[in-house]
Amino acid sequence: MSRLLFKRYLVPFSLPALVIPPALVILGIVVALLVTPTSRASDSVAAAADPPAAADNADAPGTPSAGGQAGAARTPGADRAPEDASELLLTFLGDIMAHTVNFSMADYARIYEDVRDELRSDDLTFANLETPVLASRPYETYPRFNVRPEYARAAADAGVDVLSVANNHVTDWGADGVAETRSAMGLLAASHGLASNGTRRNAGAELEVTELHAGGRRIGFVAVTQALNVPDGRELVQIVDYRDPVAADVFAQWVSVRASGFDLFIVSYHGGREYALEPDPAKAVFFERLARAGADVVWSHHPHVVQPWRYIERADGNSALILHSTGNFISGQAWRLGPEHAETARAHTGDSPLFQVRARWQHSDGAHERLLLQHEPLLAANYRDPVHGMVVRRLDELIRSDIDPRWKRYYVVRRNALQEVAWRSERVRIASGLD
Repeated sequence: MSRLLFKRYLVPFSLPALVIPPALVILGIVVALLVTPTSRASDSVAAAADPPAAADNADAPGTPSAGGQAGAARTPGADRAPEDASELLLTFLGDIMAHTVNFSMADYARIYEDVRDELRSDDLTFANLETPVLASRPYETYPRFNVRPEYARAAADAGVDVLSVANNHVTDWGADGVAETRSAMGLLAASHGLASNGTRRNAGAELEVTELHAGGRRIGFVAVTQALNVPDGRELVQIVDYRDPVAADVFAQWVSVRASGFDLFIVSYHGGREYALEPDPAKAVFFERLARAGADVVWSHHPHVVQPWRYIERADGNSALILHSTGNFISGQAWRLGPEHAETARAHTGDSPLFQVRARWQHSDGAHERLLLQHEPLLAANYRDPVHGMVVRRLDELIRSDIDPRWKRYYVVRRNALQEVAWRSERVRIASGLD
């Protein structure tokens, strides 16, 4: 796992901001930026959340305007060192779920074993942890999830560096559960360097940006969710509903201001329609707006299936990548499927590709750098290992392995399905002029 330095910054994004004029919103954000610390992270890992006071959905704001104009080109900071990386490799996973078959495993490390090398050899790995983390409660499955810290710790041990905890299940155990989850993330930050984002320090607290450092580059990361299953505790979660035009306006303006302060800015968004194989049109428009506002990667999850991705070329010369839905990384949703179900809708919930994104900085003149993004998915799937339980396996290796021929055909069908999604995504890229 890469050594990760990170810190959090607070900037205004509260409910009162949603009702004041947009001009005042922008002014408030700029003022906040003037007083926000911007020093580099120390050599030791900073805690991403407050320290603790004490020790299965199986069924079911550059300067763009609110209109989404491109932000300013990235300018290397005065402290940019000659050895700063010109290229980073980032990996984006889907949802880390916790159905009974997942948390009942004897060894959680087995989940990641087949892709551990990829997770540990990149610069940063991101995943969405779709469950509260409460040591005070037993493991729980759908509809109200819970895991103990060791479940999340296994992801960190495997090479996951950054977690989004903003999702519809984070309030499954109310406000106290959100607070305890935040404390658990703080402990994992201190012990494993595991960064996270998505919850608020306290009710009414400002929106947080987690600053990540890799290869000398400053990366901003923010995680928000569209909705919650349980309303209790919502004031402690970072929520942006793309269907709310005021909230969408304010967030796009916020992204345009914050993104220009980083070499790379990543927005994690949890929302959309579950099990839809194509992105909701309104959500797709919102994501493009965020990308044009300055988000370099818009990484999304919640539908539990993989949707096509899209490249955007901005007016500032930088490219952006929209991952409309990265599906499930691990879950129990495909546990009961047989080899005869390879072409059913449910089979898509077992697809778990690793979205490997290469960020490359090129000097376009003496002062500015141009950011280019390339993406190559590593095709993988959930596999019901007869000894260890549900694990993630690389599809090509799984197909070449000595398994039942009927299951071999199942995974050939799943590989073809993912390749078809990739083909459709490439057609979008070509249509956008990014060939």
